[in-house]
Amino acid sequence: MKKTIVIFMAGVVLGGLFLNKGMLHKITSVPVATLPDGGKYMGELSNGVLQGVGEIEWPNGTHFKGDFENGEFHGDGHMTFTNGQSYRGEFNRGEISGFGTFTYNDNSHYKGEMLNGLMNGSGTFVEKGGEYIGQLKDNLFHGSGSYHHDNGDVYSGLYQQGRYHGKGVFTYSGGEQFSGDFVDGTFTGMGVHKSVDAGEYQGGFEDWYYHGKGTYSDQWGDKWIGEFDKGALTGPGEYLGKDGAFYRGEFSDWRYHGEGEYHSVEGDVYKGSFKYGKYHGEGTLTYQQPLDGIKTINGVWRRGRLEKDNARPQLLSQKSFHELAMYNQNELLNKAWQGLEENDPNKIDMYLLTVAGDGSQGVFRRESNFIKNYFDNKLGTKGKSMQLVNSRVTARDIPQSTTTSIKRSLTTMAGRMDAQQDVLFVYLTSHGSKDHKFYLNHSAMGLNDLSAKELAKMLADIPVKWKVLVVSACYSGGFIPELKDENTLVITAAASDRTSFGCSDGAEFTYFGEAFIKDALPTSDSFSAAFDKAFERVTQREKAEEFEASIPQIHKPKAILAQLERWRAGLVEKIEEVAQGE
Repeated sequence: MKKTIVIFMAGVVLGGLFLNKGMLHKITSVPVATLPDGGKYMGELSNGVLQGVGEIEWPNGTHFKGDFENGEFHGDGHMTFTNGQSYRGEFNRGEISGFGTFTYNDNSHYKGEMLNGLMNGSGTFVEKGGEYIGQLKDNLFHGSGSYHHDNGDVYSGLYQQGRYHGKGVFTYSGGEQFSGDFVDGTFTGMGVHKSVDAGEYQGGFEDWYYHGKGTYSDQWGDKWIGEFDKGALTGPGEYLGKDGAFYRGEFSDWRYHGEGEYHSVEGDVYKGSFKYGKYHGEGTLTYQQPLDGIKTINGVWRRGRLEKDNARPQLLSQKSFHELAMYNQNELLNKAWQGLEENDPNKIDMYLLTVAGDGSQGVFRRESNFIKNYFDNKLGTKGKSMQLVNSRVTARDIPQSTTTSIKRSLTTMAGRMDAQQDVLFVYLTSHGSKDHKFYLNHSAMGLNDLSAKELAKMLADIPVKWKVLVVSACYSGGFIPELKDENTLVITAAASDRTSFGCSDGAEFTYFGEAFIKDALPTSDSFSAAFDKAFERVTQREKAEEFEASIPQIHKPKAILAQLERWRAGLVEKIEEVAQGE
């Protein structure tokens, strides 16, 4: 792309070739003469002057054959040089001038206009690596022209002294394109860059990089406007999302960094300090709809997580929470278990257990709440569902998530189910570890995390045959080898060696939870179909935000899929009966 093209050719300067009578040998029907420089001439003479058609061979091997006038090469001719180069074309007053073809000893060649032994005018130059068609001056590409590289790259535009200079278009073989100003062989000035993925930048450039004021639009319609430096938005700028989200403030390497204001798709607004794309420092978050009864949070943030917040006086202090947790867990668990209804022997029932593991971030509690409400209202689990949540917001009402409460709740729920036909759905949302543990964390309480092996043992100890398990956490793909069997559908938010995203305190969902439960499930006729849609949505979002792909996983044996079809058929039947009754 930055190739500087300079063509070197030794110019051939030919003086007049005259003979005096004293220098002539005896002339026969074909005149033969020896020139002062040692060249042997055979051809026509007129009054001792080379005139007409002839040829000269010099002692060094250089050879010319063609037209002479007044002792000079003039007209058509063919000259070969000792270095293997040759010229065939027009001569004028002893000079290579006019139209002709010059062939170099490396098999490159030029066909076009010549002046005084140099390429001047319009022509075509072919060399190893490509072909140039256009204007030249003194053996250099100069003026308007195009260069077609053998690899498919093409430049069309203006040249100056062998380099791209002026308006032009450079198109890579793969489709990437730069169009605009070139200076001394580089793309510098104002222009447009179109990437292979349909992204487009318009604005200033320096040495092929985005530089200065500009606008970048990606293939999804999102825009970044502002000051660019060495290819990245750095300094004041704006982000305009196609979905309605936008940011105005300072950037560093495309990420929100410094002071700024962010408006989410839902209408929430954060004003304050950012660091590497996350809330960091002092800031104010205002919710479009009150969240947990709170409209505005003024606080201090660290890497997207709220560290200090004086806006929630209704929350229990840490000490109060610990005391409450010591004395009310049994009461809360018993109340939740007592609320579980017995199965209906005439149909396949689904029982739901949701677990929000990390109490330091509200997103897991909100995701758990949404799932329970959706399943109860849309999938028939009302009276057959319960939650375990680590949160100071719900400490008075919902039992904690611990390995003990999970195990006891699974056992109790199994006792209400028809072990051979009902389906148990378990949804776990929290952080996860590289050694495949599900985080159980709350207000400095020393809770044990739940390992994949331990969860597998809990499930093996209950008689329930049919199960659906969703683990929304980093590295959750590592749960599949422990949990999978022919009667169990297992879905995870990430591969065993990948992180998942969206675990911010102010979010409603994790990336996977939003894609799977909120977006895909309502429009899908099965959990596996919803997973496929969620996989695509998550992949697109992570790519747009330049995150390493989480690669959600699924284990879907035929037996459990068939049982879920039977369950869904009964659910649809019941919905239709209710609708008819109304």
